[in-house]
Amino acid sequence: MRGSSSLAAIAAGLCLMLPALAPAQVDTAWVRFYTWEPTQWSGAADLAVDAAGNVYVTGTSSSSVTLEDFATLKYSPDGDTLWVRRYDGPSHGEDEAYDLEIDDSGNVYVAGGSADSTGSWDCLTIKYGPNGETCWVARYDGPGHDDDWVNDVEVDRTGNVYVTGTSITTGDNSDIVTMKYNSAGVVQWVSRHGGAAGLEDEANSIAVDDQGNAYVTGVENRGARPDTASNMVTIKYGSSGDTSWVSRLAGTANGLDQGYDIAVDGAHNVYVTGTVQESLSQCITIKYGSGGETLWVRRCCGDYPHLEQSGAALTLDDAGYVYVGGRIAFDASGLDFLVIKYGPSGDTMWVRTFNGPHASSADWVNDIAVDDEGGVYVTGMSEQDHPSGEDDYATVKFSAAGDQEWVATYNHPANDHDEAFAVAVDNLHYVYVTGLAGNSYATIKYTQAGALTETRSAEVRPTIVGPTIVRRVLFLQNGDCTGERQTRASVGLSPLCALLDISGRNALNLHPGPNDVSRLSPGVYFVREQSVASSQHSGRSAVTKVVITR
Repeated sequence: MRGSSSLAAIAAGLCLMLPALAPAQVDTAWVRFYTWEPTQWSGAADLAVDAAGNVYVTGTSSSSVTLEDFATLKYSPDGDTLWVRRYDGPSHGEDEAYDLEIDDSGNVYVAGGSADSTGSWDCLTIKYGPNGETCWVARYDGPGHDDDWVNDVEVDRTGNVYVTGTSITTGDNSDIVTMKYNSAGVVQWVSRHGGAAGLEDEANSIAVDDQGNAYVTGVENRGARPDTASNMVTIKYGSSGDTSWVSRLAGTANGLDQGYDIAVDGAHNVYVTGTVQESLSQCITIKYGSGGETLWVRRCCGDYPHLEQSGAALTLDDAGYVYVGGRIAFDASGLDFLVIKYGPSGDTMWVRTFNGPHASSADWVNDIAVDDEGGVYVTGMSEQDHPSGEDDYATVKFSAAGDQEWVATYNHPANDHDEAFAVAVDNLHYVYVTGLAGNSYATIKYTQAGALTETRSAEVRPTIVGPTIVRRVLFLQNGDCTGERQTRASVGLSPLCALLDISGRNALNLHPGPNDVSRLSPGVYFVREQSVASSQHSGRSAVTKVVITR
């Protein structure tokens, strides 16, 4: 979805009538930084993108006065800062945001931990309106009146909000805590889960289905310490907060076994990825049925000699394919990206790894996303080849078939530790990442070009595909647009080729060759191509989506 800005490149590579385009490439559309004070630390934890291309980011931003605060931002599609909202808790202590969600109305939900008047953390959830107004703030202090925090937040289609995390009971012991709020921020239910040992239990991720059931995964400790004798635990809560089922899986080595990410499909099947300790740690992915029955378990990667594996992030597509991102160590020298695609029945479609320029470096995935064509995007960190030897953002795209299409890295000018924690892709295939770079939020929008399927004028019904990214000049080859445009206009007929805006209004009449679109506002447009022979028959036109950028 990204292209060169030169006229020659547009004419050669972005012609709307070409049957095939150049191989995929990636360009940086913009990079935006955020920090509260230049001498203080800020790091983003999560992002989301809405249907209009607005970008929402949250994380933690430190201050010399209020220590650490939630900091949530909204950017326009062009990277303009639309609003910034900070939250400082009652003790002006440490307040850290870990997750963000948005709904279809443009409301924003952020959650994490916030110091109360005693200095202990409470679970904190905030809802902001589309313009950044604070709709409500909800705090939860568990019965132990000790540290409590949220690791993940979800919102359902009616605006109910679900959070999960950890609540300290006594000493270092803790329960999994999961809560549901209604759209006004009123608590509907609180469910706590503690393992039989009464030790350290923690939830990492939550998913919600279309019936209001909530699914949580994390770790349930069976031993004296959280890194010994723990279970990967997955819990289903009903719409009223009752426990429907609990599933546990333990490796043979009595080590740290836990689920890191969870998803649920339209049939209420549940997918979890994480790690279990066997002779070595293994990346494990499980599919449960709606009743908690195990449908399949997959351990990766038996054909690879390795010392360590872990699944960190998981997502699904509409066809039921499962995508997992994590890390793998082939020897003691370092870690690599690990990316896996499973079929709906658990068949391994492909396994891919990515190693940065240093064979002995630590490279790992923190997040994964998939587009509507099956393209897979992973982001995290990778030690790159520059004098500081520090880690950089690394984002990699694989095709639906598992081919590596591009790698994008980012090194902040400070040459410090840079790590991306979240990735998203929108319906136009723009890619967004955020994280920590140079002690500040660094949010990047990438555009990609190539691998586009374009329409031809011989289409027998309107077809919208693409998009094609253009800057300043839209180039059309000679073809069916060569009809007598002036003659048609003089007798009241529509032009054979026109550029329509998002509402369907004619923004510009087009002709073969270069068309100047520099005066049009950036955004989504549609090229309507209609042949002379078919112009008198309804529906016999081809429509191609284009995106005009600055």
